Amino acid sequence: GHQILSRIKGGKIGRASSGVDMGLRTITMAKDAVKPGGYFGDEIPKSLAIIKCHQDEVLELPESATLLAYSDKCNVEMCSYGNHFLCIQGHPEYNKE
Repeated sequence: GHQILSRIKGGKIGRASSGVDMGLRTITMAKDAVKPGGYFGDEIPKSLAIIKCHQDEVLELPESATLLAYSDKCNVEMCSYGNHFLCIQGHPEYNKE
């Protein structure tokens, strides 16, 4: 959904230049992610650990998107479209099991 929504809204998607990304990874929250009234309010950590499993990614965000998180392997780990959509490259639904 993360890549599809970006493409529909005018962004660019494609194969990850760093290849397949699998495992527990650390993502860094962008300064725009922390703001009153935003998805996360005003209290979030500077980084999060998230499980990743992908070889495609958002290469360029559309103008209507706000970058919320990035990593050294992927420039767009998390973004939002207004207050309507929160998109995540990783899989927050996964757990140890």
